[in-house]
Amino acid sequence: MAASICSLSSRQARKYFALIQHRKAVFPLETRRNKSTVSGTKQNEVVMDRDIVPFWSMMEQRRKQADKSILVKLCEKTSITTLLQYCTSHGKVSDHFSYFQQGRYAVIEFKSSATLDSLLRVTEMSAVKKKGRAPPFVHSRFLTFSRPAKQKQREQRQLLNREINHSTLMDRLCQSESVSGQIDDMMNQEKLQEPEVRLRFLVCSLMEEAFKNILPDCTLYPFGSSVNCFGRRNCDIDMYLDRGTKNGVVPISKGKEGYQLAYDREAAHSDRVAAQTTLSTLASYLHRHVPHASAVFRILKATCPLVKFRHNATGLLCDLTADKGIGLKSTELLYTYGQLDRRVCPLVFLVRYWARFHDLTSMHPDARITNFPLTLLVVYFLQTRSPPVVPSMNQLTGLADKGDGASMEIDPNNISESENKETLEELLQEFFHFLCTFDFHHQGVSVKRGEPFPHLDDQHSLHIENPLETEFNTSKNVSVDHLNRMRERAREALETMQHAEFQRSADSDGAWGVPLLIFFQRSARREKSPELRNRIDNILKDLKR
Repeated sequence: MAASICSLSSRQARKYFALIQHRKAVFPLETRRNKSTVSGTKQNEVVMDRDIVPFWSMMEQRRKQADKSILVKLCEKTSITTLLQYCTSHGKVSDHFSYFQQGRYAVIEFKSSATLDSLLRVTEMSAVKKKGRAPPFVHSRFLTFSRPAKQKQREQRQLLNREINHSTLMDRLCQSESVSGQIDDMMNQEKLQEPEVRLRFLVCSLMEEAFKNILPDCTLYPFGSSVNCFGRRNCDIDMYLDRGTKNGVVPISKGKEGYQLAYDREAAHSDRVAAQTTLSTLASYLHRHVPHASAVFRILKATCPLVKFRHNATGLLCDLTADKGIGLKSTELLYTYGQLDRRVCPLVFLVRYWARFHDLTSMHPDARITNFPLTLLVVYFLQTRSPPVVPSMNQLTGLADKGDGASMEIDPNNISESENKETLEELLQEFFHFLCTFDFHHQGVSVKRGEPFPHLDDQHSLHIENPLETEFNTSKNVSVDHLNRMRERAREALETMQHAEFQRSADSDGAWGVPLLIFFQRSARREKSPELRNRIDNILKDLKR
């Protein structure tokens, strides 16, 4: 449906969206309205809720939650109720949910680790009795349960890790109360839901459990989109492995004898070699001994060596790295910005969606910008408002606790609330204006300092500094043509937002607000004229005043 909408003329697009208001089905918005929500009716009021969980506290809570959980494949005619009855016979269950992924699965979280250990001992004894041999090489909390229910029970299938389609999303947005409300609602529809977050932490926990057979003191952390507040529902899992070994000690394969830790002189002098050796061994281990991992693929010569694989029971694609942990620090930084002000995440989600729909972003570096530098660009924009919405990274780290080198240990609760009270709609309009007017050819963007710096590199059209490794330009791949195209789309967005139809009106039965920004903008592009260009230029001049 979305593909056909893209090819509509502006007149057809208006007719399509006019049908939205006449649909019989009313879709629940599945959002949590609380005191921190930006109200569309009070345009100049932004209410903040300051009870923020710091990054490492959140990680510890989620990891403990995952470590007390099991992943269960339900056999035919087995109900979740029957499984719960069996689990509660061993002890208290804290939480559970089920989902469908080429079969039925359930996640059960126990109240205590002792209850979990008790259940696992029973399942291992049962395996020995049934098969007449010791349990498999990899001890696992991934189990199968078969106990047909006495009565057939109807269970609703929950599909996780799948994005809502474009037309349904636009339909739901048209039911919002304001443009700011639409931006909020888009984030709530696009972001990872609670079961999807828990599932990603559980996959990491299961992988760590498997790797401990050859790396007893290792720790596996999820990072990136899965935990930085900006993850979409179908995002992959990025995993960072801390080997937990002395310098130069890496796992190696001994063929039929299995695996062992050994000292490697070359690995002792090169973190890259140590990462490559470790990942190569783990890739072999995943392929041979971890049944719920498949499609294992080594990419060891990349800038950041990694191993890709698929976790079959969840359908999630996983990227395993063992570098210095810079990705984990970047995740902590973005998570902190997302928690500092409740307008950050909705604005980033909207800008990313807008850029993706207009083909301005790419998952892999080509001539287009990727999500990481685009997110940094939005954060920088928010740093440069008057007054700022969020502080610079230097201001953040100046308030940070002393970490262990692997993290910044920032407590967002120690940072003062922003005095900026602009709505999401106002900030979005200003962001498009910023894209149109910022001198990218002569100035670079620094989230670390929260201010521009001279851009003296003629080879790269756009310089968005990596705040943790300032010598690196995160957007060096972006071409001049693509930068111009981004600015052109931003100019079109400004014109759309100034149109009378952009705001919701009582007598209107058509599309308004964000749906026009997403779909109608592309159709309207074909009808541009010199008069329209003059209107856009006048809007930009008005915004400068």
